[in-house]
Amino acid sequence: MLAPLPARAAEVLSDLGDREFGGNAVRTWLMAAGIAGGVIVAFWLVRMVLVSRLARLAKRTETVVDDLLVECIRGTRLWLVILLALAAASVVLDMPGRDVQAIRIVAVFAILIQSAFWGHVLVDFGLRAFARRHPGSSDQTTLYAMGLLARIALGVVLLLLALENLHVNVTALITGLGIGGIAIALALQNILGDLFGAISIVLDKPFVVGDAIVVGEVSGVVEHIGLKTTRIRSDSGEQVIVANADLLRSRVRNYARVKIRRVVIKVTVGFDTPAAALERIPAMVRDVVEAIPRTLYLRGTITGMSALGIEVDILFDSMAPELIVAQEARQAALLGILRRFEASGIRLASAPVVAG
Repeated sequence: MLAPLPARAAEVLSDLGDREFGGNAVRTWLMAAGIAGGVIVAFWLVRMVLVSRLARLAKRTETVVDDLLVECIRGTRLWLVILLALAAASVVLDMPGRDVQAIRIVAVFAILIQSAFWGHVLVDFGLRAFARRHPGSSDQTTLYAMGLLARIALGVVLLLLALENLHVNVTALITGLGIGGIAIALALQNILGDLFGAISIVLDKPFVVGDAIVVGEVSGVVEHIGLKTTRIRSDSGEQVIVANADLLRSRVRNYARVKIRRVVIKVTVGFDTPAAALERIPAMVRDVVEAIPRTLYLRGTITGMSALGIEVDILFDSMAPELIVAQEARQAALLGILRRFEASGIRLASAPVVAG
């Protein structure tokens, strides 16, 4: 008498599950396939949910952590997740030691490659954030060089980790690279000095593009900060190209960051000026300076005598950073002082005439 159909189907499935294929039962292969599929589906669901929620959260917050997490999740490669899922599924399988070792190496390389993708995302995100915070100093060439150096450093670290997992003697390799790096650095020390000078200028920001600076005998406006040189448009019109390493060794005066400009005027009056007139000079100077807009009077005093006459120092601040405003205030002060001296009969000192 035939067994009931469900019982026979269960028996057939049981026999089929007990059959071996590639050294493992069919049910073991199905379990491994379920593990691999579960890992891939779980990753897809988690990625879809996290990206959508974190993207909405990133729009409502000003922090950059959620933006970075979104980009890292988006930077995760599906084919690498598939490799890791297959490696996880192989745990339940009975495989030769050589195959287990090969799968382990594949999994390690998949993790390292994915780490490289995450590092690439992190470098790009950091450079974009730096460019947004410092728009004046975000020269694209220099930022590209900074990103390239960061990627090279990340690649070297990941390569050493990969070689370590392949049982390569990394210590000897690092020693050889160190000796070779020293030789290359000595040969390219000028170029590397300018390159790191460009990075130092971008990070430390002693000046940015558009600043008016004075370096040694060069005075002008910064036009471009490159990997090797900085270009300055001088006050006389020509373009002056200065090596970045030389800039770092020089004393740079940045007039673009001046908040106020101090004006000093020295006047010498004749010895024949009456004492009563001399006493009125500080009050005259104060009245003249305080009548000039956007100035702060500091002092106007008789400081001494020279071979020409009696010296008077006038000191005030122009409360504007622009050089032209300070020059106009200086001119207005000089003209006002001359008018007041003329009206009061105070004569400026003149050089003695030497008979021939």
